Amino acid sequence: MLARLLAIPVAAYIRRQRNRLNEQATPIPETAKLAMAPYFPIDLLNRVRILERDPLPIPNLPFTNLIRTIGLDYPNLSLTAAITLDHLIVTRAQMPLNLLFHELVHVVQYRQLGVPKFARLYVRGLLIHRAYEKIPLEACAFELESRYKRAVKNFNVESEVAAWIAKDRF
Repeated sequence: MLARLLAIPVAAYIRRQRNRLNEQATPIPETAKLAMAPYFPIDLLNRVRILERDPLPIPNLPFTNLIRTIGLDYPNLSLTAAITLDHLIVTRAQMPLNLLFHELVHVVQYRQLGVPKFARLYVRGLLIHRAYEKIPLEACAFELESRYKRAVKNFNVESEVAAWIAKDRF
């Protein structure tokens, strides 16, 4: 129940920041797009926008202090390497391909879940697991990023995320 209540302002925050920053962002560079094409659909890659700013031009969530007060491990957003807000990736510096891959997994998650459900599952994951790295949406992105870095063989991220959803792993 708490996750559902907190997800409402989180979803509004995501949309507000995305809408505010989207105009300043640029498309994925062509070389990075080519590197990601075996894993992600081209229409998704063409839709994604990237904004580089250091520090990140986004405020912390309205209840970040509460999150920390109750002992949950959640980073200061302006100091993170990158954050994904629907189809917008905001990063502090040019991203190495593995970080871009990780953030693109989140773009796929948003695409399949929608902003409200992504926000609810993210908040629920933080409340249950009490740490950013253990949030299932992050665990999925870290797992797929690890597979990408091992470069064993190409795989379809949309199918992988759909499988996590079908198995109720988020």
